[in-house]
Amino acid sequence: MKHRLVILGALLLTGVAAWLGAQALTPVKPPSQLMPAGALFYVEARNFSKLVSDWDASPEKKAWNESANCQSFLRSHLLTRLTETRKSFTGSAGIPEDAPLLAGVAGGESAVAFYHIGELEFLYITEISSSRFADSAIGKVKQKFQPRKAGGRDYFVQSKGDNTLAFALVDNRLILATREDLIASSLKLLAGEKIGTLREERWFDQALGKAPTSTAAPDIRFLADLDHVTRTPQFRSYWIQSNTAQIRQFSSEIADLHIGLNDVREDRVFLRRDAMESMAAAELAVADVLRYANPDAGFFQAMAKPSAVDVAALLAQKLFGYGGSLERQYQSKAAPNAPEGPSLLGEDDYETRIDTAQVTEAALDVFAPFSALASNTDALLQTGIARTTSVLPAFDTAIVLHGTSAWKASDVKRALGQVAGAVWSVAPGSLEWSDRNGYSELNSVTPLRVAMEGNALVISTSPEWMARVIAGRRTPSAQGATYVASFNFAQELPGFTRMMRLIDFPSIPQGQASDGRQPLFFSENIASFAASLSRLESAVITTHDMGAMVTESMVYRKK
Repeated sequence: MKHRLVILGALLLTGVAAWLGAQALTPVKPPSQLMPAGALFYVEARNFSKLVSDWDASPEKKAWNESANCQSFLRSHLLTRLTETRKSFTGSAGIPEDAPLLAGVAGGESAVAFYHIGELEFLYITEISSSRFADSAIGKVKQKFQPRKAGGRDYFVQSKGDNTLAFALVDNRLILATREDLIASSLKLLAGEKIGTLREERWFDQALGKAPTSTAAPDIRFLADLDHVTRTPQFRSYWIQSNTAQIRQFSSEIADLHIGLNDVREDRVFLRRDAMESMAAAELAVADVLRYANPDAGFFQAMAKPSAVDVAALLAQKLFGYGGSLERQYQSKAAPNAPEGPSLLGEDDYETRIDTAQVTEAALDVFAPFSALASNTDALLQTGIARTTSVLPAFDTAIVLHGTSAWKASDVKRALGQVAGAVWSVAPGSLEWSDRNGYSELNSVTPLRVAMEGNALVISTSPEWMARVIAGRRTPSAQGATYVASFNFAQELPGFTRMMRLIDFPSIPQGQASDGRQPLFFSENIASFAASLSRLESAVITTHDMGAMVTESMVYRKK
């Protein structure tokens, strides 16, 4: 009998060990396989709890909470809407309004999928222990929720009016939703039932298949169904970049965020609905103009195949101070006729003279000569630096145009001279070019400096910056890009802040306390937001357009 008990005990131990081993070998389903289909966008974090705690302890949060930008946000309509939404959910769940919701349910590996933006319909899954969840704001009011079952698992739901909050805690995973059918479907998927998942959707699978390659898993991953997101009224109304028409060419997007000790890197991939011509062949031209991107520049921007209109507009703005689109400069500023006014030459028309011929004023495009330069341009670079010694903030700029063929000095000088003569009302014959310090200079109201080297044409109105750009040019890189831009935030912040203050100078109250009034938009609101990012040194974006997809790499470097 004793031997039988020993054998039975050994068999039980072997069975338990085998079961535990099988559980260890059973792969844990990723969150995207536990979310039903139909989501607009999806976000997952490798360690959400750490991200929340890092943000709470960051100097950026402290600086922003003390900023005028935060004070302006606290008075905004957006915060009012968010506060009302939060109250509606906490009220329906019986949670105190001031309870810390996010910190209590932020676990390890986490993911959230949004199914409706306006109604805040989402499903959230996070890795969290039962004891920690019990201490959270939701866990403390668990008894107020009604128990339900789905997929053989218990979940709890509470509804009040149009608001619903449901949760389940399964195998150290918290599943939280604002729609009961979402959490029920998630539990059924966890039980192995056949339901369409987010992971199986075509847009999600295609975007995930083009995920940026990296040796380390991203801290945050974002995927979006742009086909459907861009059709929502919330996106069309509140997308701050106002480029919805441009985004609609893409069907989906994936972005990976890596947070390092010295930088934060975001790699994005946009998949086009209909493939376009690849711009890879034009990247070498961008590599050539990037030779002139001086490392001391506060800002530089390079792009391949700019439109002729964009090239002409940039030359007009940076060389002659004409902002806005060129085609609007000669728009009539006369008030329009009244829609129900008297007809022309009628008995009420006392303004038209019949004894003299009417004079028709023809609009003259003084920047038309730029079309000759623009038509030969297949890449451009603008680079500049703030000038802090002047009374008013100023920005020294240089423009580099890369030609499809080598530039001819006579053609370049003729085009610039014609525009300068028309803008400054100077006879072109009185404008003289002189050669000095490796470049040619047009002596006039605002001297223009021009230098040519092969297919590169450098133009500037600043002799100091022109000399630095030419002296600092480097050997061409073998790798280019479709678009590259860099901003030296730390270097340009003092000049930026000064400019913001000068814009608001007439409105700055004299001898009044700032408490109780709305912060001034430029000098206090915007400037304080920039100051809260004091650890940021620079930001660089690099884009490659391969026709079927566009990749972007955004790097934020810390001090």
